[in-house]
Amino acid sequence: MPLQSRRWNMPKRNPEWDKRFDSKREYKRALSPDRGWISFGLISDTHFVNNFCREDAVRDIYRDFKRMGIHQVFHCGDLWDGCTGYTQIYPGHIHDVPFIGFTDGVNYVAKHYPRNGINTSFILGNHDAKVLEREGTDFGETIAALRPDMDYLQPYYARILLSEDPHLTLDLVHLANHIPYTIGYALQSYLRLIPPSKRADIYGMGHTHHHQHVSVEGDDESFLAGGFQDPNEYSIRRGAGSEIGGYKLRVKLSTNSPHPIERLESTWLKY
Repeated sequence: MPLQSRRWNMPKRNPEWDKRFDSKREYKRALSPDRGWISFGLISDTHFVNNFCREDAVRDIYRDFKRMGIHQVFHCGDLWDGCTGYTQIYPGHIHDVPFIGFTDGVNYVAKHYPRNGINTSFILGNHDAKVLEREGTDFGETIAALRPDMDYLQPYYARILLSEDPHLTLDLVHLANHIPYTIGYALQSYLRLIPPSKRADIYGMGHTHHHQHVSVEGDDESFLAGGFQDPNEYSIRRGAGSEIGGYKLRVKLSTNSPHPIERLESTWLKY
């Protein structure tokens, strides 16, 4: 008997979307300074529930953060790989995952994502946000209800207040584009569209799976935050990155300068 074709009715845009995203909101996550320094981890693109996810490296970096005295990690999106069967992100995605389904995926992340006494604040990337856009189920809200140590902000972007005095901000961004021809261009093209008065002091950017630390047009410290996914067939054809690791950041808060950062130390932790 011949296979019958099935027509899928594409869902309309989730009417709650605009309530979930506020580009002007500032999330207060002030860190306690130690002799004038604050420290935190910056990672991205862990892609849990994917056959190419480097769960071992995610566990390792959390153990290293713990050993280094880090209590707060900021995640730049794509914490989960986001393949439910109905929602797929790229051609052949369903063949790159060990199982499909939203509930099973969330439960797996809740059980296996590292704890180590560390709080993880995260945004959604294109993988985990696509499920929200198409199916109306929010991975961030669901996982945060299961794991109090996982602090969900909002899809794609969030501004975070790291210090009130001086006023120090971190922007988490999940970019929409891969590397066009140089790694640094992704940072430069993004920041040049933002007036200097509207910029954050530090930027953490996900999606590219590359890592880089640059200062673009002044005092803004910007990071491509790496990833934790080995190359698959799709990423190889697209020329996407596969740099496994994340950053440890230490910031010396300024006491008498108009700029809140007196000194910044970044360490790339490679796995």
